[in-house]
Amino acid sequence: MKKAFTLVELLVAVLLLTLLIGTALFSYRYILLNVKRTQTTSIDKVLSFNQIKSSIESMQYYVVDDYDYFGNPMKQLHAFFYGDEKGLEFISLNPVFSTETSIVKIRCFNGNLLYEEEPFYQGGDLSKPKMSEFTIKKEYATKINNCSFQYMTVGHSLTSRIERELPLIVILSYIDRQEKRVTLYNRVKSDFNISKGLMYELLYSE
Repeated sequence: MKKAFTLVELLVAVLLLTLLIGTALFSYRYILLNVKRTQTTSIDKVLSFNQIKSSIESMQYYVVDDYDYFGNPMKQLHAFFYGDEKGLEFISLNPVFSTETSIVKIRCFNGNLLYEEEPFYQGGDLSKPKMSEFTIKKEYATKINNCSFQYMTVGHSLTSRIERELPLIVILSYIDRQEKRVTLYNRVKSDFNISKGLMYELLYSE
């Protein structure tokens, strides 16, 4: 004769099964929340760095209307760029916040990656651009370490300091809050990084 389960045994089994199912559901929900949070953070990070990348890729020479010694109108071509290990400053045709040509500054500052911009053609000495205190600012990466920039020149040499010429590639490197090394390569588009001679030909062929 087979022995049947008692009511107490059935209740204990049901209780244990309920606890197991509850624990499994809690763990599953926790995993889903973590995955969603990670995906959202990753998407935001990608979108943010794409904005910076687009701004750097579209750096450009700029044109200032001037007059020669005899008073004839002429166009002066300028290359505004300054970069060192901690940041860079340049003229961008595609800044993050504006549709206008802007002065852009990207720098490592107090453990953050800081982006600043302001419209370029708004007065002042255009031959010597300078950012005012009325800039738009945004932090793109926070709590980072060992943040630094490097630049590849037109002669394909790697340097940590460059000015008055546009680089071919801007390299940003830092360690994020998860202690992972992040390295971003931003290549200036070939359409923008053309020789001054060709730029003058295009200007005076109009």
